[in-house]
Amino acid sequence: MKKTLAERILGAELMHHLGYGPGEGNPVEQPNHRNGSTPKTVLTGDDAVTLDIPRDCAGMFAPQLVPKHVRQLPGGPEQGGVRGVRHRARGPQDMLGVWVGKPKEPASDCT
Repeated sequence: MKKTLAERILGAELMHHLGYGPGEGNPVEQPNHRNGSTPKTVLTGDDAVTLDIPRDCAGMFAPQLVPKHVRQLPGGPEQGGVRGVRHRARGPQDMLGVWVGKPKEPASDCT
């Protein structure tokens, strides 16, 4: 369950970064696009989980849930970690501050 939730959050982060969802054609004004994923083993409070971290072609995507060079997921509810999401999230926008719905406008920091 942790793996599934974390990967959905990471996918939503990439969708927000790119400005369009998976399966949608990338907009003409957005030259950057999805480029598969890379496995990364991270430690949780009680075990290790191998996540598929999504990538973008330009290499500009920096996940917030598991930042680059970090091997530890945030722990409990007080840290806003994966274990705490189900206890405190009221909707998709509450999950670690990442909006998991379709973004309203393309991300302006992608070139």
